Amino acid sequence: MTPEIYAASCTWNKGSWELTELDVVKTGVQDLAHAMGGATEFRKNLQVVWIIRWQYCPLERFSGWGTPFHTVFLSGENVSEWTVVHELAHTWDGSNSGNLSRGLEEYVGADTTNLIPEPFKGMFGEYEYGTMPPAKGANDSLTRVEDFAESVAAFVYPEQARRYILRYYQNDPDFDFFNYDNYYHTLRAEYIARLFGTNINTLFPRSPR
Repeated sequence: MTPEIYAASCTWNKGSWELTELDVVKTGVQDLAHAMGGATEFRKNLQVVWIIRWQYCPLERFSGWGTPFHTVFLSGENVSEWTVVHELAHTWDGSNSGNLSRGLEEYVGADTTNLIPEPFKGMFGEYEYGTMPPAKGANDSLTRVEDFAESVAAFVYPEQARRYILRYYQNDPDFDFFNYDNYYHTLRAEYIARLFGTNINTLFPRSPR
């Protein structure tokens, strides 16, 4: 699936997907492509991606799974544009042997300990997310690969990330740490912008102190 879908005349034959679900997928692809700088950059970064609807997701609490093999599985029902971008980010990272999430980990001063062997290295282990707040808060399931995927999704949908933090971390004792004024002024956004070939300080300059 490539972002040119928005410029094409699309038809739909009822099958595994509902039309409303495909609209969500299309919007997520378009929004990520726009953040990357257009369809050409999207293709260069992700090459070919198969997006498959999981009829019966074996992992009930997951709505998607982005594999390192240019394939994204989505449950279809209740999938959001955020999920589409998040899972595409996993596939992008996986197709680069996990080097993008490793780069983020290093860039923000995070660290993963007690790793299990490859190929799952970085997916499981004790993750210290550093001294800068993650894009959408943190819990025990946060790993460097999840941190990367959430950081990409927050770059595309910063207001959603901000609303999530205000809703779910308002009463958290670490709220002051997780809360930030502008995602584009964080180290994670700066790293993602570099991957996108964007100068974050030019696009979203900090207000003078």
